[in-house]
Amino acid sequence: MKPCWIPLTTLFLLTIQAAAKDLPDFVSVREASVNEITISGGGKKLAVNFSKENSDTLLLTHARRDIVEAARRTGANQVIAHASSREFLEGTRDHWDSWWEKRFDYYGQQVTERPTRDFAADRYLDEQSEFTWEDLSFEVIPTPGYTRDGVTYLLEHEGTRIAFVGDLILAGGLLRDLY
Repeated sequence: MKPCWIPLTTLFLLTIQAAAKDLPDFVSVREASVNEITISGGGKKLAVNFSKENSDTLLLTHARRDIVEAARRTGANQVIAHASSREFLEGTRDHWDSWWEKRFDYYGQQVTERPTRDFAADRYLDEQSEFTWEDLSFEVIPTPGYTRDGVTYLLEHEGTRIAFVGDLILAGGLLRDLY
C-alpha cells in the first residue's frame, strides 16, 4: 500500500504536486487559497471543502470560517460534516450574541474563526465511522488540533491510501492561530 497525503491548504508546493501525480484519475486537485479537491464517480462529483464547479456532495473536514465561507459558494446538493462540527455550523447567532460576555474565557472562546452565519450540514457523521459515496468507502478519523472539530477522511482505492486532512499549515509555513 502506498500512502498519499493531500493537504487542503498548501503545506509545501512540492508535496502537493508530487502527491497529485500519484492520485487515481477520479481525484483531481487544483491549488488555490482553499485547494480544490474533487472526486468523481457515477456521473457525480464530491468536493472536499470547496469547489468552483457545481458538486453533488460537499464534504467538510472542519468548520473554520474561511472553509465554511468557501463551501457556502459551492452550491452542493448535500453537505456532509463530522458531528463535532455541528456546534460551529449551527447556532452561530447565539454564539456571537454571547461572545461579549465570554470573550475573556479562553476555553469558551478558543476558536474565534467561527462562521458568522449558520451553514448546517445535511448529514453529520459519527465518531470514528465510515461512509460510502458512489462505491467509494471513506474512513472518518477525528483529528482535532488546528480546530477542535477537525477530521481526516481516509480513502483506500486499489492499494493507494488517500487522506483528506483539511487545513494544516498555511502557505509559507504560517500558523494564524495556535491553540
